Amino acid sequence: MAIYAISAALIIILCLAVAFFLRFSWFTPLEQLIEQLYGRQEKDRTENKTIEKLERAIRFAIKRQQNHDSEEVERLNELLSEVESQHKEKQAHQVEERSKLEALHQEIQDEKVYLGAVQDLSEHALRQLIGAVNRGGERAEVTKAAENISFLLAEKQDTGTRSTENILELIDNVFQLLAPLLSRYQCRFHVVPDLNSPANLELAAANFRRILFRLILDYLRPDRKGNHKLEFTYEADSLNLNFSRDFTPQISLALDDRIAESGADWRDNQLEFPANLPDSRITAPVDCGLTALVIADDEYERESLAARLNLMGLGSTTDFKSELLDICLVSDESSDTYLSIKHYLPETTWVVLLNSRTVINRPYWIQLADPITQAELTTAIEHIGHARDESRLINALVVDDSTANAKLLALQLTELGHSVSKAESGREAIQKVAEESFQIIFMDIQMPDMNGVEATRRIREFGSKIPVFGLTAHATSQEKKAYRDTGMDDVLIKPVRMENLKSILRQLGRLGARAPMPVPASHSLELFDKELALRNANHRPELAAELMGILVTSLPEDQQSINDSTHDFSELKQAVHKLHGAVRYCGVPRLGRAIEKLESALKQADNDQIPLLLNLLNGEITALEAWYRDHPDPFSQKADTG
Repeated sequence: MAIYAISAALIIILCLAVAFFLRFSWFTPLEQLIEQLYGRQEKDRTENKTIEKLERAIRFAIKRQQNHDSEEVERLNELLSEVESQHKEKQAHQVEERSKLEALHQEIQDEKVYLGAVQDLSEHALRQLIGAVNRGGERAEVTKAAENISFLLAEKQDTGTRSTENILELIDNVFQLLAPLLSRYQCRFHVVPDLNSPANLELAAANFRRILFRLILDYLRPDRKGNHKLEFTYEADSLNLNFSRDFTPQISLALDDRIAESGADWRDNQLEFPANLPDSRITAPVDCGLTALVIADDEYERESLAARLNLMGLGSTTDFKSELLDICLVSDESSDTYLSIKHYLPETTWVVLLNSRTVINRPYWIQLADPITQAELTTAIEHIGHARDESRLINALVVDDSTANAKLLALQLTELGHSVSKAESGREAIQKVAEESFQIIFMDIQMPDMNGVEATRRIREFGSKIPVFGLTAHATSQEKKAYRDTGMDDVLIKPVRMENLKSILRQLGRLGARAPMPVPASHSLELFDKELALRNANHRPELAAELMGILVTSLPEDQQSINDSTHDFSELKQAVHKLHGAVRYCGVPRLGRAIEKLESALKQADNDQIPLLLNLLNGEITALEAWYRDHPDPFSQKADTG
């Protein structure tokens, strides 16, 4: 395999050299032709001067003869008309020749630019091929690199042969080929697929790739930096590529001819390419059960990434604090947006990073190259999905004296891929928990012999932290609170709806075998409560402002002290308690609640919760500091009206 690949690479190199030699050999005769045309143009100028002199002589003769010989004057007028007619024809011919000359010159210049770009891209593709061979890359990788070189060299060999192709992958391949030049010119194209269009179309794929390739090359110039959007849709036997309005390529004659030959059309920043639907069915994306958040500063990029994820059946969210968040797709980890929210992301959220300049080796992180392709993104999402599925497989215990109720819930859990054990009483449940490992318990509250409340209490007595969800046909909010106070994590109303069950299990999967950690109550509170701050300061705005200033000024030092004390619980307790004292009078309920939860976890020595709550605390501090930078005088009348 290696010998074959190396031989193929050498053959390609030879073909590349020959191809470029033949291509550039066309320039010499073309330039000679230009010189000839320029010489002809100079000759035409000389002839024009001679004709002009003749015109002047005839006009002078007419003026001298007009009072003496009318016949001679008439003869001279006819001669003058003939000379003028010849002159006009000559000028029209010269204009036509000059236009042809300029068009030919422009075509040569366009081809020079094009061939220079192709040479650069071919050298890059060749390096990729050699690199793949040297590191013993897979056959698919070597084949792909060779195909890219073949595409770059075989401009005149494309045919109108139609085939069924995945359009998004076809477009991605073109931009992947152009990646070195796009990077050089700091130019990016964000592809936005239409979710209502078919994924596959029948079209002349070779011609389509060539037109799109040349279209982008005709646009690229050193002064054309920035982002562009490319949307594609399908309607009326036509694949429509819609570019953003600031995309204005200088269409070369070669591209214009190819567009016409392919039956395509370019106007108003839109390329219409003939295509057909291989079958009449357009299938909607299938929900893969994952939820993603897209973080990108550029609007076009956000739209493109969101559309790509939706195409794979991923749900989207704007809540970066949600425990239901599976994936965070980040364009640039150094962006202000990502830096401001990264502390809030749930602990087990997967991060898919684009455009990173350094290799990052972290759990739950995947890096993808720029420009992104749908194939690479699909592979990453599938990897995340498999990892999640493996972590979510649980062993559940259903406790209910009603056979029908237990059977229904067990069936729901089994359909979701989990294993289930059943118990008919509280005593049997306690015995099973002692003998077997469970990740979650569904406990009926009303049972003879021993009810669910007592059974839960006894399970908690021997230190089990297994999540226990009570089951009842009806319960008031006060009753639910009472059940939770006895050790239950929450109470569900029978029959349990499938969507509620899925939500519970998804949270459980994110936190391993621990009880699902609900979104902290602090998330529903205000970052800053002015009325609370004024009330704590005895309604004196100047005192409230002073207390807030003291808090914000000391936050960096207090935060550093807390993070440096994580190895020592005693020091950590003191550092957190100190911050709590400063926070208590400043009207910052979210930060206060985060500190309270952390203090509570420290008192109970809850090693599972402490790291999560520390992360939450750091996030709240960052949020408050950012808010205060934007609102340096929150107690002024201007702040009230603003």
